[in-house]
Amino acid sequence: MKASRLDRRWVRVALACAVLGACASTDATVGVSPGGKADAAAAGGARVDGSSSDALAPTGDAAPSLDVPTPAADAAPDSTDGRPRADVADDAIPQTPPDGALAGDAGPTPDLGPSPDDLAFQARLFGAEIVIPVTITLPEASEAALRADPHADYVAADLTIDGVDLPQVGLRLKGGRGSFRALGQKAAFKIDVNHFVPRRRFAGLSKLTFNNMIQDTTQMRERLGSLMFTALGLPAGRVGYVEISVNGTNYGLYSHIETLDERFLERAFPGDADGNLYEGFDDLDLWLRDVAAFDQDAGDDDDEKADLRTLVRALDGATPPTFEAAVGPAVDLDRMRRFFAAEILTGHWDGYAQLRNNYYLYRRPSDDRFVFLPSGMDQAFTRTNNPYAGPARLFRMCVDWLPCRLPYAEAIREGAATLATTDWRPEIDRLAALLEEPFSRDRKTPTRPEQRLLDIDALRTWVVDHPIRMAGALSCLDPGQDGDGDLTLPCAGDCDDDDATVYPGADDTCGDERDQDCTGFTDDGQDCPMCRAVPVPGRETEFLICHRPVRFSVAETLCVDQGATFASIHDETEQAALATAAAARRRTRWWIGGLDTGTPGMFRWRDGTPWDFDAWADDQPDNAGGYEHCTAMNAQSDGRWADYYSGFYQPFICRR
Repeated sequence: MKASRLDRRWVRVALACAVLGACASTDATVGVSPGGKADAAAAGGARVDGSSSDALAPTGDAAPSLDVPTPAADAAPDSTDGRPRADVADDAIPQTPPDGALAGDAGPTPDLGPSPDDLAFQARLFGAEIVIPVTITLPEASEAALRADPHADYVAADLTIDGVDLPQVGLRLKGGRGSFRALGQKAAFKIDVNHFVPRRRFAGLSKLTFNNMIQDTTQMRERLGSLMFTALGLPAGRVGYVEISVNGTNYGLYSHIETLDERFLERAFPGDADGNLYEGFDDLDLWLRDVAAFDQDAGDDDDEKADLRTLVRALDGATPPTFEAAVGPAVDLDRMRRFFAAEILTGHWDGYAQLRNNYYLYRRPSDDRFVFLPSGMDQAFTRTNNPYAGPARLFRMCVDWLPCRLPYAEAIREGAATLATTDWRPEIDRLAALLEEPFSRDRKTPTRPEQRLLDIDALRTWVVDHPIRMAGALSCLDPGQDGDGDLTLPCAGDCDDDDATVYPGADDTCGDERDQDCTGFTDDGQDCPMCRAVPVPGRETEFLICHRPVRFSVAETLCVDQGATFASIHDETEQAALATAAAARRRTRWWIGGLDTGTPGMFRWRDGTPWDFDAWADDQPDNAGGYEHCTAMNAQSDGRWADYYSGFYQPFICRR
């Protein structure tokens, strides 16, 4: 029988306790009284801090019950920086379990959820009315482990947040390709308060997420994104701010992002919070090939992820006329369209629709339907994206097929009108003033003060102008344009409006050299071979022309999966053969395996072979914008090479 999530957690706790010594009892509680009274939203209303009224309650006379074994009351010193003190209750002394007994041996205790005072304290943490002080103390062994392996699993640490001590929490470094930093730099942190002490809660929370805002020069985008999604009636993690010191070193200003886990689900889906929550990232999409790679962050353990597979099968069987009937039982389509509109309206190009990154899928038990949740909005509010552009599978089906395209366009109109009713600039000005002092003390952020001011000004302009731009960007909606009755318009990508079997998202039959799905490639359906072999005259080597559009790093991995390496090209014979084959397949850009060395104009092959030949186009490489580090062959211009940004989605070439 497969071990449950709880069974595996107890095994993990047992191992941790063996290393760390006796674990604290889980029976002790701590009461924390917020220094200032939290505002409670009016019934049925929404707060500007992004929390709904049912998530808050006024602070009562009794201290909130925070299920946290902590030191005694005198371990919480008075604040020395003018911030209100958080008092620790007299009953906070940890109870020592009997010799040889693990914490929790008495059996699980009921999880009654956060108390009203817990919720009020959460409002303080995420209300962004103050910057909360956080102190992290890493034992020598933990610090050494993180320096030796920055991607290591949780290590032990002691945490103090807003005057409340949390000993023996789990801590790990977090971040993606653009935001990850090692411990000595502006590292971001994920805290698991019950990693070593089971069932412990802090203000009703079990995890804390501190983002370094490396990619957000304004320090406001995550919070504004959360506020706007909430204003559009969509659940999103709340965002506050903390100032962190680690072992006495000031690490500076961080955003405190509400972790999307069981505790979040209880707040966002009251009475409907026991479903499965999956995290999507790094090109993961709703294809069978990707299902196993989704992270499951809440719900019942299921190695097969049967509910995600059911969703994928529903998409596999859908056609434009059957879209609502086939996909509707698996996805809340109304909320899905509003989610897609919210990503576009906030310029969240690093999310699902535009990049297949930074999103969650939650299946509600009440109706077994999935909903999308946003994440990673630190680069929002910078771009104006085409509301119909983006590679994600379900997004493409919606914007290409009239039964979904028309209500999606209406969702954008309604969303733009909703956001335009609020002047977001006062919140920007308030945050700019709030964050100025801790920003001035932050010596680890790469953001320069002058750049911050310029980008805050640009943000003010963006939030005013963008809804207006989007409200007027919804052309190509006339069903009368559909000549063949396949419910897909030529302006939406129908490449043969005289053939109802040809439209974006159709099944592309393998081996017939026809482009039924309008991708520009023939025979590129999910069941078709991804790569075609291209021999080089007089050579033993061959190249693989692979039609799947991916980012540079993914292309290299897929080459390895094909038993090949990312393509290197070493003479004019190989170059000519590849240029001809690539152009015959599709006249577009194709990734090859050249990567810059960090020295301007100097490149190397990812397969380790010598860089003894190049075919650069005129004025290339130019590293435009300072972030073009990867090489592509341009089959639109005689196969000459240029350097490009690694995040572009392009087909690729392998060598074997």
